[in-house]
Amino acid sequence: MNRRCVLILNAHVPWVRHPDTADAPQEKWVFDSLLDCYLPVLAQLIKLREEGVRFRLGMALSPTLGAMLRDPVMRKRADIYLDRATNWAHAVLERGGSMEERRLASDTVEHYGAVGQFYRRILNRDLVGALELLQESGQLEMMATAATHGLLPLLLKVPEAVRAQVLAGCRWHEKTFGAKPRGFWLPECAYSPPLDPILAEAGVEWTVLEDHSILQCKNPPRTGINRPVRSKSGLRLFGREPGLDVPIRDYQKGFPADPRYRKFRFNSPGELRPPAPNDYARVEIAVLSGKNRAPQDTQGRPEVVQPDYDPEQAAKAVREHAAQFIETLAAHLQRLEDFGIPEPVAVCAMDIDHLGRWWFEGPEFLATVFRMAAARNDFSFVTPAEVLAGKRYGGDDTIEPIASSWGGDGYFGKWLGEDNAWIYPHLYQRASQVTHFQSILDESGPSLLEETLAYREECLSQMARELLLAQSSDWAALMNDGATREFANQQVKNYLGNFDRVWKMFASNSPEAADALRKIKAMNPIFPDLDPSWYSPRPR
Repeated sequence: MNRRCVLILNAHVPWVRHPDTADAPQEKWVFDSLLDCYLPVLAQLIKLREEGVRFRLGMALSPTLGAMLRDPVMRKRADIYLDRATNWAHAVLERGGSMEERRLASDTVEHYGAVGQFYRRILNRDLVGALELLQESGQLEMMATAATHGLLPLLLKVPEAVRAQVLAGCRWHEKTFGAKPRGFWLPECAYSPPLDPILAEAGVEWTVLEDHSILQCKNPPRTGINRPVRSKSGLRLFGREPGLDVPIRDYQKGFPADPRYRKFRFNSPGELRPPAPNDYARVEIAVLSGKNRAPQDTQGRPEVVQPDYDPEQAAKAVREHAAQFIETLAAHLQRLEDFGIPEPVAVCAMDIDHLGRWWFEGPEFLATVFRMAAARNDFSFVTPAEVLAGKRYGGDDTIEPIASSWGGDGYFGKWLGEDNAWIYPHLYQRASQVTHFQSILDESGPSLLEETLAYREECLSQMARELLLAQSSDWAALMNDGATREFANQQVKNYLGNFDRVWKMFASNSPEAADALRKIKAMNPIFPDLDPSWYSPRPR
């Protein structure tokens, strides 16, 4: 079968672990995604494997999300969140109300029960381990990504900082999944040519770029974005098909907009949701949105009431949309082959949250797509590794791709504007400080007492750790929204403040300084084996 589709899902949540706060609302980002998206999607994939249905996909799991999913504090809080959600659904059921409300509450009790059993009994609370098993069986190709989802092109002013993001991400991947990564997911699909040698140093073989990065370069390939190409450094490049994921993620006109699906708004008098306003485990997910409403438009006109939710009609919509997606994909691949592109490849890459987190039936849609594709013989889903292992026609084209991203008009604008540009001088300054201190240790380390050297290396590691966390692209993106701007500003200031405190401790090896360092380190227990030598100055 010569026509192929590569499906890649990116799973990421920034580091929002707040062990000292019992009701940190941002931790809800992790728990909502876990309950609404990650667990339902994984349950569907495991069910496909048990049924013997052939499926293949690639996935990137960010180290920040993976570390939180395995963190003891976060696991305990995930259990609490799930229990509260289940208890709340039981309370709504016992409260009574209309027949529609009782039916929805009953469905929710059943849903949370199934999710909880899958998480606790089947996965033993280890979602990351389940992904590793799917990778070992060949159905899933896990990709590495940057340590904290830093937008790498905007950090290149200090290349060592980008090098640390890449190497820390690849090391976390290798320790977690037992093998060095072949592929690397560029956060926000953001690319710039100077990244090539850094990725090559990490052993990365391939990555995914936006279509305009390939098609608008000086020497666009003859096969467009539908065959892998090479950069001058030898990095294999897949081009992301710009239209394939649109029906999945477009909530205005795409599949999720169908009124037969569950929505994220309510119009019942009781507004089926947890009653405690200060409870960090409030559940405001799609499960209980029975009657559907379209959002208010910009003119403030009344919302339009949609039909009552009917699970059978939603299931019918899933089948219809999965068939539509499959037929569109098959026709597209047929056209590419007719145009003379041998073994055409279509890459559909998107954030996994579109399947479940923002579309309740998304996981079922994904499974239905794989079932329908497995019954066809005109194209197949494959992993990137399977594409690269296939037949080549005279070798891949070599191109010089241009800088690009998948947001901010395609060129980083979302992460570099009036509300967030202030962070970059601070990030550059501190990256230069780490690089400078590492060069000092490279030169003077052998002459230092062993205890002094160990302490200074620990200080440098913590400074690098705080810098990595401050570099997350999420903070710059959240600064564009008035509702999240202050939180994002404060996150960056906290990490930079920790950095500066450790900076002042560097020359002191007193018991007081060592104790303060341990307390700062305990606040963010991530990347315990971070290697400060990643910041060793490189030739410019």
